Amino acid sequence: MKKAATFFSYVLHPLLMPTFGIIILLFSGQYVSFVPLKAREVLVILTAIGTFALPGITIPMFILRGSVSSLTLKERRERLFPL
Repeated sequence: MKKAATFFSYVLHPLLMPTFGIIILLFSGQYVSFVPLKAREVLVILTAIGTFALPGITIPMFILRGSVSSLTLKERRERLFPL
């Protein structure tokens, strides 16, 4: 049960939610089906970089600075800036 909970915690991480949302919006075939496939792919990549990769890169910098104690961000005050 703990492994399943850990898996869902990684898959449903708050940093990934905007990317999942844009994927659903762009590839559902309803609202923006007129946008070319390549443009939709670029939008997904840009969203992933802006909402997942860049914040993910800053966490090690916070660890080096001493603002965050570990990658897990157990304390609520530590999660404020990186996320």
